[in-house]
Amino acid sequence: MAIKCWGEARGKRVRLTRENACGTIQSGANGQIVLECVASLSWEPETDTSDAIELRNMDGGFCDPLPGCETIKWLNVTMVLNKIDPTVFEMAFGWPLVLDGAGDTVGYRFRDYKCDQSFGIEAWSDIRGAACGATAQYGYTLLAHTSNWTTAERQVSSEVGAITLTGRALRNNAWGAGPYNVVTDALLAPSPLLVPLDPNLDFGEQQLTTVAPPAAVCGAQTLTPV
Repeated sequence: MAIKCWGEARGKRVRLTRENACGTIQSGANGQIVLECVASLSWEPETDTSDAIELRNMDGGFCDPLPGCETIKWLNVTMVLNKIDPTVFEMAFGWPLVLDGAGDTVGYRFRDYKCDQSFGIEAWSDIRGAACGATAQYGYTLLAHTSNWTTAERQVSSEVGAITLTGRALRNNAWGAGPYNVVTDALLAPSPLLVPLDPNLDFGEQQLTTVAPPAAVCGAQTLTPV
C-alpha cells in the first residue's frame, strides 16, 4: 500500500471532549466544545533520561559505555485562545459559570485550579496543495487525555488580548477509537479511529483524513457518541 506524506498549514478547528480524571469520555450534556478562534495549539515532550553506564579504564578511556535512554513522561500542551468561551474555563479548571437574569451563560468566576479536570483535544488543519470540495483532505491531531491545566497572566489593556492555557497530555487514556467519526473506513464511510489507541502507550496520534472538521459553536454542546 502507498505511504502518504503531507504538509500542514492553517489550523481550522479545535474540539475539546470532557473526560473524568481517568480519561474516560463523559458523554451527554456539555460534553464537547468546538472552537474556531484558536491562535495556536502546541505540545512539547517532557522527558527524563536514565543514567548512562560509564566505567573508566586505567588510561582514562571508557570500557563498553552505554548511553542513558530518554523517556517521555508527558507532553506539555499550550493552547492560545483569541476569544473567551466561558465553558472552556469550566471544563479546564472547574470554575463556576456566571448566568445573567435570562439564564444565559455570560462569564465565569476565578477559583483555584482543579488538577483532575480533564479533556481530550482534537485539532484539524488545512493541507498544502490538497484539492478542495469532496476530495479535500485535512490534518487531524489527537491528544487523547489532558489535565493539570493552568492559565497565564491576564490583563485588561489597550492591546488585543489572547488567553493562554497550559496543561499536560498523559498516557493512561480511555479514548479507544473515540466517540466521533473522524476518518473513513475501507468503504469510504465516516468512522471512528480504525485502530483504537493503546491506553498504556499512546498519547494520541496525527494523520490525514477526508472527514471535514465539525462546525464551531459558542459554548459546550451535548456529546452523543456514534
